[in-house]
Amino acid sequence: MKTRKISAEIFKFVALVFFAVASLTVYSSPMVGDEPGNDWNGNALMHYEKPDSLSKVVDNDSAACHGVGYAHLDPCWRWSINEGINKMRNTSELQLKNMEKYPHYTFSFDVPQLYEWMEDYEPQIFTQISKMVENGRWEPFGGDWGDPLTDLVEGEGFVRQWLIGKRYFKDKLGFEVKVGANLDNYSSWPGGNLPQIAKKCGIEYYSFVRGLTNPVDTDGKFFWWKGNDGTKLFSHDSDGWFNSYSGGDTCSSTVPSLKYYGAGDGGGGPNERQAENGGGTNASSRLIDFFEDAKKRGVPEETDLVAGGYGLSSNGVQGTGLLSHRPYLKWYNRKIICSLTEMEKFSSLAFNLGINFPPHQINAQVGTQMEGDVSYMGASKDGSSGRFNYPQDRINETLKTYLLWQHHDNLPGNFTWEDGVSISHNEYRHIYGTYNNIMKRAFRTIGTQVNTTGDGTSVLVFNSLSWPRTGVKEIPFSEFGNPSDVEVKDADGNIVPSQVVNSDGNKKLVFLAKEVPATGYEEYKVISVDEPAESFSTKLDVDSSNKIIENQYYRVELDKTTGAFKRVYDKVNEREVISNSGKGNYLGHSENHGWPYGREFDEWGEDYEAADNIEVIESGPVRAKVRVTYGPIHQDVIMYPGIKRIDSYTWSDNYKSGGGPAYLRVKYALNISNGKYTTEGPYGYTESPDEQTGLEKPTLRWQDLSNDEYGVSILNDSKYGGDRDSNKVKLSLINYPEFDHQEMRYSLYPHSGDWREGGTVRASRELNNPLEARVVENTHPGELPKNYSFLKAGPENIVVSVVKKHEDSDDLIVRLYETNGKETTANLDFGTSLVKAWEEDMMEWNKISPELTIFDNSTLKIDIEPYEIKTLRVRPETIISGKQAED
Repeated sequence: MKTRKISAEIFKFVALVFFAVASLTVYSSPMVGDEPGNDWNGNALMHYEKPDSLSKVVDNDSAACHGVGYAHLDPCWRWSINEGINKMRNTSELQLKNMEKYPHYTFSFDVPQLYEWMEDYEPQIFTQISKMVENGRWEPFGGDWGDPLTDLVEGEGFVRQWLIGKRYFKDKLGFEVKVGANLDNYSSWPGGNLPQIAKKCGIEYYSFVRGLTNPVDTDGKFFWWKGNDGTKLFSHDSDGWFNSYSGGDTCSSTVPSLKYYGAGDGGGGPNERQAENGGGTNASSRLIDFFEDAKKRGVPEETDLVAGGYGLSSNGVQGTGLLSHRPYLKWYNRKIICSLTEMEKFSSLAFNLGINFPPHQINAQVGTQMEGDVSYMGASKDGSSGRFNYPQDRINETLKTYLLWQHHDNLPGNFTWEDGVSISHNEYRHIYGTYNNIMKRAFRTIGTQVNTTGDGTSVLVFNSLSWPRTGVKEIPFSEFGNPSDVEVKDADGNIVPSQVVNSDGNKKLVFLAKEVPATGYEEYKVISVDEPAESFSTKLDVDSSNKIIENQYYRVELDKTTGAFKRVYDKVNEREVISNSGKGNYLGHSENHGWPYGREFDEWGEDYEAADNIEVIESGPVRAKVRVTYGPIHQDVIMYPGIKRIDSYTWSDNYKSGGGPAYLRVKYALNISNGKYTTEGPYGYTESPDEQTGLEKPTLRWQDLSNDEYGVSILNDSKYGGDRDSNKVKLSLINYPEFDHQEMRYSLYPHSGDWREGGTVRASRELNNPLEARVVENTHPGELPKNYSFLKAGPENIVVSVVKKHEDSDDLIVRLYETNGKETTANLDFGTSLVKAWEEDMMEWNKISPELTIFDNSTLKIDIEPYEIKTLRVRPETIISGKQAED
């Protein structure tokens, strides 16, 4: 028995050693193809310019080998948040002990959230860390709050990661981070305008591990990381690994080399022996020292490797499937950032009204404050009156939680269910509810000052986008007292198209809100009538027997067997949208799913060849809807007058219990030849230079296939993974569902020219930020007109993404960007007079322009470069100038 036990232990030991060696081999060896920039099949994945030599140095001195002590620590992965806090405490204690014993030893560590845990739970440790940071021996870096997975974060998400994270380091540790990092990049290369965002957040250098698909040399790579606008960020990609005792670049004699050392994933970092000898380099360094050494030696000027656009990481095949895995996490990720920016815009407007509310009005107008709640409408805890209180602290504290759960293991759903996924799901729900509640109070505050006199019930329709737009709103009849019938009038008294629908036994009003003012509202009156005064011809027509829907833009014919698009005819451009040999909007499914790491991912899935039912369920002047059913899955095809999208809403209330597949996708076979495939990247775009299938590519809000003459965009609401195969474009909808209730929105958006000419960016934002409607309970006079625009931006290639309160003052921050690659003068028309305006950095720290000229008291004209992002600080006058609210 004793002999057997020893043998078993030996076997166990050998197996563990074998597994460890195999793991290090897998994790530390990039996939090498035939030439730089290729994947392991030799397919080109990245735009880059191949140099004659990687880099040259100005002098002939031996280059330094920089050993950087590091401990990669996932806040929550195969462990709980509580365990993550414990790991951070243990890591900090070990590294502080190393510093005490070895005065030459330095340590570099990222993820501000982990520091805040020490501040909250282990203040003595945090104080010691602060002293080591002050002494230059403990280096904070990275600066993004939660170390996110880059594929699943949009441009404004990255700004907030750095805004919250870098400000924390500066406020708490007196340290401004200059080195950004992505050290656990197991999906794809972040495209779009991320280099520009990083630079405008004060990041000067960037460190990657597994960044490029293949090394150009074997000693690590210096390169320029290039954004859409041409911004280049001096970067380095290590060919080693960050969580082993021996990882890191091979030390070079010609260029500075980077050697991360120390155990990671669960923290820990360098042990005592490594702290003593700098991980085998006999020198201890910081990341900033490494980059500044390279800069001193002239490496940036002489490095001519440029990388940008889309590409896989060295382990990029792992990304396939994660972009659609656990779709409810992705749904909240998109909805929360949309809700955040909408709430900030209307809270800014409510704050800038300048209305003082007497204490007795607070509960009447806003509703009873929750115990311990901060004020939202001048309701301070002591009951004193005042302006609408923009709840900045609460917004930012909630935002920290959202940014944490964008962590590169949570958002793709790679946490354990009990310790990570279920917790983040519940916290997402809380964040989403918090932001929506703040926005409702802002709407209510604005509504108290709108002149709503006149017959009927007032409905304020709010538009959060920076251009006027048309949309459809649906409101339950119960909010109007359940009249027998109604008609709807706009702010000018004109009757607008409306229809009554019955959904699940509930009677609802659907009406067309035309040209709602930019970043503003319009009042509509819902008037009770026995019979509507007139009918409307809106060019929206349904042929129920032949399953054809038609408006002034398109004629859509559904296949009577499959329910897919048999034909889509573009009336404006006089051409077929769907390929003659294919079909559109057809669902495919697979029982395999793409997790973990996409090894068994079925790229296209098997098509549904027959629908269980195809039925026209709505037909009117405002909305036409055809429902196609496949088992537990329902797909509603929706069209409207005056809107150039063909919407699909796919949903299920019993997806998992009803036998819904593990993987679900939608695909369109398009009548596009020689098309270029483009997807949205952070505040920009990413072109994929290949037609490789089998791998999902990040889409953010849209993907597009276009040639110079014509194109088609697939817009999505809260989906992130897509691909193309020749003329077929796919959007992944569900991967590994865990709930019965599932809902997916996406749109077919044909257009002339490419996505720029077609207005895809604005169209995608309209899908993701629909018009909001609020019923005004009491009719009253007010100083605000029946329609109002707080901020309108033009021309059409300009988008204002953010209007928020400045972090350190009552001024406003306005962020805008150019979408089409054209040098432009942006016109920003405010609804009130401006006092001052200038450009600031994205951290809201530094004024980076002289005061801007204000035209006609309320207009700014801003010269903006192709694909540039600008952040303005604006000081407006109050709209109603401190008036006391009337009873």
